[in-house]
Amino acid sequence: MEDVDKDYVKDVVFKMSRDSNFFKNEQRKNEENSKRNRSLKQQLDALGPSELAAAGKWADKHLALLEKQRDLSRTFIHVDMDMFYAAVEQMHRPELASVPFAIGGESMISTANYVARKYGVRSAMPGFIAKVLCAKPAPASGLPAAELVFVGTDFAKYVAVSEQVKKMLRVFDPFMQSGGIDEAYLDVTDYMCTHSKTSQQVAEDIRQHIREASFTMPGVAGGVSGLTCSCGVAANRRLAKICSDINKPDGHYILAPCREEILGFVSTLPIRKVGGIGKVSERTLREVFNVTSCNELARARAPISRLLHRGTAEFLMGVALGIGGSESHAEVERAGHARKSISCERTFRDMASPKDLEAKVRELASALAGDMRERKLQGKTLTLKLKPVTFDTFTRAVTLPSHSADEAALFASALQLLRNEYPLNIRLMGLRMSNLLQEGSSCIPLPP
Repeated sequence: MEDVDKDYVKDVVFKMSRDSNFFKNEQRKNEENSKRNRSLKQQLDALGPSELAAAGKWADKHLALLEKQRDLSRTFIHVDMDMFYAAVEQMHRPELASVPFAIGGESMISTANYVARKYGVRSAMPGFIAKVLCAKPAPASGLPAAELVFVGTDFAKYVAVSEQVKKMLRVFDPFMQSGGIDEAYLDVTDYMCTHSKTSQQVAEDIRQHIREASFTMPGVAGGVSGLTCSCGVAANRRLAKICSDINKPDGHYILAPCREEILGFVSTLPIRKVGGIGKVSERTLREVFNVTSCNELARARAPISRLLHRGTAEFLMGVALGIGGSESHAEVERAGHARKSISCERTFRDMASPKDLEAKVRELASALAGDMRERKLQGKTLTLKLKPVTFDTFTRAVTLPSHSADEAALFASALQLLRNEYPLNIRLMGLRMSNLLQEGSSCIPLPP
C-alpha cells in the first residue's frame, strides 16, 4: 500500500533478520548480483562505436517489427481477486474484517488482509516480523498498536472458491486463461460485441457478479459472500495485468486502445511494475543501463541488445512499446498452444516431520490436479521442488507411465520422490507437471 512507511518497515525487517540464515543467504545472493552487474558494466564501458551501432541497428529493426505487429483490435481484462486467501477466510469469519490478520504462522505468512497491510505486513514475510510491525507501528503512521491474528492455511477452501469464481468468469470468455488460483485473463472482445457493451460496463459487471455471488466451501455451512476483485482493461494481457493493480481493491482501470495513450502510459511506468521484471532484473537495469522506467528501455536499446540474452532483449523491447499478448484466446485454443508446464508451491515455517511433509505434498498434489482439470491438461513429467532451511533449492523428477491429471497418481509419485530424500528440514515445497497434453489431443506444440 502506498501510504506505508517503507523505510520504517525496511529497518524493522533488517534488525530482526540480520542474524538469520535467510539474511545471510540474501547477502550472498546480493554480492553475486553485484559482481555480475560490475562485470556487465565493465563490458558496457568497453563497447566500441561499431559494436553499439550494430546492436542498435538490430534493436531498431526489432522495434519496427513489433510496431507492425501491434494489435489494438481486442479487449482484455485481467481479473485479480483482492487478498484472496484472507478474503475467503473473512467471508465466513466476519469478525476478522476489523483486525489485522495473516494467513500462515510465526515462520512465514502467505498473505494478509488490508488492515494488516497498513502496518507494512506483506506476503512472504516471516510472521514474527509481521507481529512486531503491528505491535509497534511506524510513529508517523498514526496507527494504534495491534495484535496480529494468524489464521492457518486451508487450501481446500481456496481451491473450491477459486473454481466457482473461474466458472463465473467463463461466461465472459469461454477460453479464459487462468493466471493462478486468484487471477485470470479474459478476452472480452466477442462478449462486448454480442452483448452490445463497453469495456467499462463489462468490467463493472464482472466486479458486481463476484461481489454479490454466494460461494460454498468445505467445512462451512451454507453459502457465504463478500469477495471483491480488481480489473485491468487494455489491448493486451501484459498491460491489462498492470492496470488491474492501479485501483485496488475493488476497482478497475481502463487503458484506451490507442497507440499514443499506451506509449504515454508506459513512458513513466516503473519497470518493476511489469510482470517478468523482478528485483534482480530491476537492479541490473538500473545499475548497468541506468534504466528505471519503461520508456528508458528504448533509449538503452543498443547496449541492452548487445549485452543481454537475445530473448531478454526482445522481451524488454516489447515492454518499451507496451506490446505483449494480444492474440485471441479462442485462436490460441484452436492453435493448440499451451504453457510448457503447470506448477504450484508453498512457503512455510521449518518443517521436518514426515507426517507434516506428507500432508503438504498431498495438499500440493490436490491443488495441482485441480488446476490441471480446470485447464483440461494432462502431464507426464512430475517434478518435486524442495528448499531446505539452508536455502539451497533442489528438484527431483519422475516420468509417469502415461499422461495423467489424476490426483491419486500425482500424490503417489510425489510421495515416493519425497520419501527418497528423508530426512528433510525444509521451508518450501512445490510440484510441477510438464510434458503436457491437452485432453482430446495427441500432442501440444510448445510455444515458440
